[in-house]
Amino acid sequence: MKSIMVPQSFIHPLFYQEGDVVSSKSDLFYYDMMALLNEREERPWERGSETPFKVFQNEKEEMRELFRQRKKEDVKELMKSSIGQFITFLFWMNHSPVPGFQNFSDHVASLKIKPFNVTERLFFIMQKPNQYVSYMQLDELFTEANKQAKVNAIIKRK
Repeated sequence: MKSIMVPQSFIHPLFYQEGDVVSSKSDLFYYDMMALLNEREERPWERGSETPFKVFQNEKEEMRELFRQRKKEDVKELMKSSIGQFITFLFWMNHSPVPGFQNFSDHVASLKIKPFNVTERLFFIMQKPNQYVSYMQLDELFTEANKQAKVNAIIKRK
């Protein structure tokens, strides 16, 4: 694996700080950053990968239990990861890499397949990632996006 400095467009207080490095395919937005830097890596969005949705499904119950136990600090890293997975899923189901966070609202608005009011809902979640209501909203966004991705796939097959 190649280690790279996180590009400026991916710097966001929730995910990466100035000077952070990514070096693993499991790092949030790894493939998207590599595409931005024109590195030769896989391009999972070309096939509309469901991997981010599956990752969330695997972490969902653990987060629910941490919220139930009121362990907000323990849930913060899982929520951060899940929010990143949702952003990835949102762009990949549109067969596009995540472009980063500069002009993020415009990029989301330009997507053809997306849940209703996704920008507002996502910004709420990103502002308050360790609140239970954010977890519930994220779960709903994943559910809606997954349904839309499946409907779109069926339509394209016809």
